[in-house]
Parts: sequence; C-alpha cells; structure tokens
Amino acid sequence: MYKHLVIVLFVFILCSNAQAQSPAFVGNGWEPDTFHLTPVLNSMVLPEHCVGVTLDSIHITNFESVSSISNAQFQPVSIFDRKQKYKTITAIFTIKNEGSHDIEYIMYLGKKREGDLIRIYEYSGEDDFRMVQSGFFLPLSQRDIKQGLGGKFRFLIDSGQTKHFIIQAESISGFKPWITPQVVSQSYFSEDIADRNLIQGMLHGLLWIMILYNVMIFLYTREVAYFDYSMFVAALSLNFLVENGLFIEFFIGEYPQADPYLFAISVCVSTIFYAQFSRHYLNIREEYPWWDKLFRLIIFAKIFILILQFIWLKFTFSLPVFIQTANILSLLELFIWVSFLFPVYKSSNNYAKLYAIGTSIFGVGAITSIILLMGKIPVNFDPKYFMNVGTISEIVYFSLGLGMRVRTLEREKNEASEQLIKQLIANEQMQIMHNKDLEQKVVERTLEIENQKDEIMAQRDELSSQRNKLFEQKQILTNNITYASKIQNALLPNLKQLHAYFTDNFILYKPRNIVSGDFYWIKKQEERLLLAVGDCTGHGVSGAFMSILGITALNEISSENGAVYTNVLANLLRDKIKVMLKQDDTSVRSIRDGMDIAICSYVPAISTIFFTGAAMPLWIIRNNKLIEIKAARNPIGIYPKELPFEEETVPVQKGDRVYLFSDGYPDQQGDAVGSSKLKLNRFREILLETAKYSPEVQREKLVYFLEEWQGGRPQTDDITMLCLLV
Repeated sequence: MYKHLVIVLFVFILCSNAQAQSPAFVGNGWEPDTFHLTPVLNSMVLPEHCVGVTLDSIHITNFESVSSISNAQFQPVSIFDRKQKYKTITAIFTIKNEGSHDIEYIMYLGKKREGDLIRIYEYSGEDDFRMVQSGFFLPLSQRDIKQGLGGKFRFLIDSGQTKHFIIQAESISGFKPWITPQVVSQSYFSEDIADRNLIQGMLHGLLWIMILYNVMIFLYTREVAYFDYSMFVAALSLNFLVENGLFIEFFIGEYPQADPYLFAISVCVSTIFYAQFSRHYLNIREEYPWWDKLFRLIIFAKIFILILQFIWLKFTFSLPVFIQTANILSLLELFIWVSFLFPVYKSSNNYAKLYAIGTSIFGVGAITSIILLMGKIPVNFDPKYFMNVGTISEIVYFSLGLGMRVRTLEREKNEASEQLIKQLIANEQMQIMHNKDLEQKVVERTLEIENQKDEIMAQRDELSSQRNKLFEQKQILTNNITYASKIQNALLPNLKQLHAYFTDNFILYKPRNIVSGDFYWIKKQEERLLLAVGDCTGHGVSGAFMSILGITALNEISSENGAVYTNVLANLLRDKIKVMLKQDDTSVRSIRDGMDIAICSYVPAISTIFFTGAAMPLWIIRNNKLIEIKAARNPIGIYPKELPFEEETVPVQKGDRVYLFSDGYPDQQGDAVGSSKLKLNRFREILLETAKYSPEVQREKLVYFLEEWQGGRPQTDDITMLCLLV
C-alpha cells in the first residue's frame, strides 16, 4: 500500500512541476507584426521631494530623450542593478500598435513582493492622460485589476497609436521595488484566474471537508487528536489563502496590511496544533517523555515569538527581516520534527509509520522551499510548490494514519473486552467456590457461637449489673457534689452591697466541675470596703475545699484582728493557710498547695484603692487604656523565697473600670486545630474592645466570645472575673 501511495505522490509532484514550468506570460517574441514592446529605456530613483510627482510637474516632452528626464531631477539607475538600495523606482517605456485592429491587454509589472504601491501614468501625446494604481498593499477598491498577485493593469491601444507609460513602484514593507513588464491577453488572464480559482477551490474544498469530517469524529469520540488535526489543517488552509493572496481578494480587501499578521498567525497555529496532534496521536507523553517536554517548550516558544512578531510589525513593518526570521525558525522546527522521526520509525504501529512517512515528505518539501527562498536560488517555478506538495502529501498520510489508528484502537478495545469477559467468567467460578467455602465456615462458626451463647449472655448480665452499680454510685457522687456547690455558693457574698460603693458591676463565675477552686470575698469595714478574688490550687472538690479554707480564713482574720490594710491581710492569710495545711520548710509534697489572691481596700471618701496581690494583678481601664498594678510573685502558702507582702496605693477616677480575675479566662484553649491558650495579650484586647459597653453587656460579650473560642472543647480551668465601675 505504501508503494502505491509513493508512486501517486511522485506523479503528482511531476505534474505540478510541469505546470509550474509552462509559460505564464507572453512577451516580446509573439506576433511582432501586430504588437511591439520597446525595451525599457531607463529606471529612476525618485528623490524624496519628488515622491507623488504628476505627469505635468515633470514636463516630459519627448519620452525617447533621457536628457529631458534627467533635467526633471530624476536620477538614472539601471533596472538590472539589484545591489542599489532604494524605496521608489520609476520605469519609462513606449508601446506602439502597428496592427490594423485595436488591442486590449493586461500588463504584469512584477511579482508579489516587487511593488507594494504602484502608480501607472499612461500618456498618448495628447492633452489628457490616465492614472491607475496597483500593488500588493493597495486596498482592493483602489486597484485597476483586483484578481491575482503582483502589480498589473489593463490598457487599450488603438490601431497605429503609440502610448507612453511612466510606472512608479514604491515599497512600504522593506522589499526592494522592481518593475519587470510582461504582457498577456485578456482571455489568457481570465483563463489563468479561472484555473487558479478551480485549483484553489478544489484544494480548500478538500481541506475543509477533512476539517468538518474530523471535527464530527471528535464530537462523537471525544478523541483530542481529531480536534488537533482539524485545527492543523485549518491553519494550513489559512496559510495557503494568505500566501496566494486569496484572503485579501475575498475577505480583507480594504485591509491588505493585515496579510503578514495573518501569515504569522497561520504559521504559529499550524505549529502548535501539529505539536499537539503529534503528542496525542502518538501518545508521546508516555512513549517519548523527553520529546514531549521539547514539544511543549516549542508550543510556549511559538506563542512568545508570535507576540514578538506582532510587536515588530506594529512598530517597523519590515517584512524582509520578519519573513527571513520566520523562515529560519521554520527551518529549525522542521529539523526538530525530522529528528523526531528516527525513534518513530522504530515503532511497531503502522499508523506511527504513516505519520513518519507524511512528516518526512512534508519536511523534505518544506526544507527545500525554504532553502531555495532564503538562498534566492533561481528556478523556473515557484519554490513554494515543494512545500505545497509536501503539505498535501502529509495530510493524506495523516488521514490514512488516523483511520488506521481508529481501527487499531477498535481492535484493541475488542480484544480487551474479550479478555475482560474471560476474566469475569473465571472470577465468577472462583466466587462460587469461595462462597461454598464461606458457607461451610459459617455453619462451623454458627455451631461455635451457639456453644458460646450461654456464656456470653451470663457475661452480659454481669456487665449490666456492674454498669448499673457504677451509674448509681456516679449519681450519688454527682448529687453530693451538687449539694456541695450549694454550700459553696452560700459562702460567696451578695453583690448587692457593692451598689453603695460603685456605679455598676458584674461577676463572671464559671466553675469547671460543679464546684470551684475560685472564690470572691466582700466585707464592709468602717469607712472602707474589702474585696478579694482568689484562685486556689486544684479543681473540683479539692479546689472547693481550698476555696472554703480561704473564705473562712479571711473572715476570721478580718474579724479577730480588725485588719484593714491589704498587706496585713495577705501576710496573716499566708500564715494561717500554712498552719491549716501543716506546711513547713520540709513539706516538699505540699509545697505547691495554696492560692493566688488579689485583695483590695476601697475608700470612696478619698477615691483610692489599696491593693496587695499574691501572683494576681489588678487591672484598671481608664480612657481606653489599660493600667496594670502588678502583684508579688509569691502566692499564699509555702514558697521558696517568701517576702512580706506590700500594699499599693491606687487613686481612681470617675468612670474607671477595676478588674480582679483568676487565670481561668486567658488560659482557656481554643477549639481550632493546633490552637493554644487565649493568653493575656488577647485577653487585654477583648477587655479594651468591650469596655465601651455597660458592665452587664460587657459580661454577655465576654461569655459569648468565650463560648465561640471554646467551640466543642471542654473548659480547662475555673473562671472568675469581678468588674467594678467607679
């Protein structure tokens, strides 16, 4: 099959070359008795101040006289001297109709890139003259002839008439302008355009049938390779339309300068989807991982290069550099594609070999075309025929490969289905045998369970009895602790007596385990009010016993000794607790037993608070600022470095908020993952944020924040906070 395809493509290439070598123009050597084209007399470089010159302004009286043209400030230059650099050239020649009939012909002035803007001045020796325009970058509506590439115009010469022509070719793209006048008949031109339209119509019709066909297969199978192939063929179709000038002729006639942008887009898109098609078609990601990385790099590089090309065209519109760079990059890409074919040829898949053959033919044709174009090697036909033939061949082979790939995948799918069915049958038989084994084991296990049933029932009854006893004991213990909490609450003072001394107040008292190791104490004595908040060692029952000891000791000390100084209260309380707990210097086991306490003595007559703290500070919020009165480090109880407690004198003002609190609130851990304690700094911020509200509202907000912070986490310590609004 491969040999037949190669023979067909070889014949197609020969036919294409033969057509390219057939004469496309009729020149000086035909029917000299009817028509005569005099040789070009001269070409001129038009000075900058003469650009756009009209026939009247150059005062030509004799077209045969070069000297009179020189007097019009044209600088003569040989039309055959291609080494000179110029932007505009002028050619002057004469045509005489020596026949007996009027003639109408088409004059070709050059190739696609030899005249961007061309003005033709036609003069017959009379007063009037005609000016027409042509050129690749002239809008279609302004051209004399709108079909085909290259500059051209239509002219009519009566029998015996002589006409003179001045042709100015100007470059705006950077290509050197050139004028090579050749003449064809009107009928030949029409046939040439008709043949072009037929060939291009058949070519693009075939391409778009393939595009639609593969898009439909993609929509049906969701196989990405078909979509990539469709986009690749669509980009090639766009490239053919642009290169043959058909996109300008049929779509963007008024915007011919968009042609190089479309050329860049078609090259970029074709390269990208060729790479994507190759990756999905050959499963390069798994089969050739190194090449897959290179292909992806080419895709990103191509997009970046397209952006640079657009910038270059926008600011320079220099097409020689643009096209030369594009050819070099295309040549580099082609060598990469061809290098990739060596590992592909080794593949055992037939559709991979078809891919390799198609890419090889395209690579040879494209590389040949680029080398001929870049080297300006003269041939008798357009060098791009090699690329066109290679492209068509590649598309044919890719289409065959896609079809073969579908059949291969379908066959592999059927084989996999058959293998799966066999495996399922084998699994079913194994499952039947396994079920029989399980049934036997179930019977054996059932007998064993029946034998153990009586024993399990007896154990269950025993466990149920023990559980009920434990529940009863727990209930008794809970009831006792609950009753103890009532006793503890009865020992706590009534806050109503604070109303005579402070504007407002609140207490936040939350035991951790029904009873609390925290306590607060209030006692009126003479002209002052004594207050204290204590945090005893331990939680629950042990802490509650310690708190009762603290309250009892404070009541005894304040009653028996009549002490009103807070430091005296603290020192006496420490001595009494040490005696109660039998603590001495050798009591290592109970060295940490005791309490932290803050003791205040408020004298409203002088608006002063006297404060002594044992490891518990006093906070005052005044004018949105927090003032801390620090406590002594040693607690109430035995301590390695005991020092006498001292009293701090703290003047207060109207509107001050005084806070006495245990460490339960700032030590609470949050519910979030990895959350630590709330800590004192965050506690300060919360108090400052809520201090603008009344004490009652502040208490509600503190409780709400604490519940949000805890989430589902249990309370870690007893919480007590006393707030006094002066």
